[in-house]
Amino acid sequence: MSHVKLAFIAIRKDCEQAVYATLLSLRETCPLLENMNISEHGPGWHLTLLLSVFSTITNVELSCAIPGDTLICLSRMANLRALKGTLDPTDPFMSSTTVPLDFASLQHLHWTVCDLSEAAALLHRLQPLGHTREFQSLTFERNNCDIDSDVLKLFLNTLISTCSTQTLSTLALKDGGVPDMMGGEDDCSALGTASADLRPLFQFGCIEVLRLERLPVMLDDAFIAAAATTWPHLRVLHLWSRMPWGCAITPARLLPFARKSRRLEKLEVEIGSWPDPIQPPPYGSADTGRRDVPLSVYIRHSVMENVVERTARLDFIRGIFPNADVACECEELIW
Repeated sequence: MSHVKLAFIAIRKDCEQAVYATLLSLRETCPLLENMNISEHGPGWHLTLLLSVFSTITNVELSCAIPGDTLICLSRMANLRALKGTLDPTDPFMSSTTVPLDFASLQHLHWTVCDLSEAAALLHRLQPLGHTREFQSLTFERNNCDIDSDVLKLFLNTLISTCSTQTLSTLALKDGGVPDMMGGEDDCSALGTASADLRPLFQFGCIEVLRLERLPVMLDDAFIAAAATTWPHLRVLHLWSRMPWGCAITPARLLPFARKSRRLEKLEVEIGSWPDPIQPPPYGSADTGRRDVPLSVYIRHSVMENVVERTARLDFIRGIFPNADVACECEELIW
């Protein structure tokens, strides 16, 4: 057995020795245990005791918020390579202490934060003394999607200074909050472009998977073009704008992007505007010279359409990706 899922119930402190003996027995029964999923942990001593017994675990997934003391305990697990979880939002750990987080072997982090300023603070605490951390994958899920450009700049600068640009292959900045829909096109016109404001990301030359959702930038063709040039091994590109009108990507630019992205397996982007009338894609499809791998393409947009226009737009995308599984959806049905 290499994987176990545990859910603790409320156990009295005077039963600690019995719990410890039970955990030791489980460890002896499962000497090859590597992965642990914890959905509930009750009082803090439960989880601390568990982690002390299974100190050689390599993968921990927490479906419950943990206190700062538990995060410190996790950081001392020398073999831990992958961690998914979140801090208890009422715990002052990130703001009240500067205790470093060792995590000698950590390479994959999936963490839920309030916003990207909390993510930046965590990256600083995770940085090994004197050098950058060699993450392979890094995912932050935000509870608050209404961040401003200054917070995004702070996060990107922290990302560059604390994480190795030579090892990171997966970066995801996901949004789990509800956007403020009171803003309009005037608000989006004040946004900087993704190709300019997200330029620091191009220092990470080994990116294979990039997922960006609802950042305070205007998605644009220049970012798509730079992504194809900078990341030749790109397999997944997922770009959702902050608002339905916060995108300036045009369908015509998908063709040169796809021709350069020969390893592409999944493309999920928004289209800001369509040509009128829609003509067949210029210079043929993007399939020439592609690897023989399945390709999924999902396009969403905020431009109203009738049945004829919808068919024409879908045919346009299929003309670029003739052998892909293509879907196209109007954004008003989503937001």
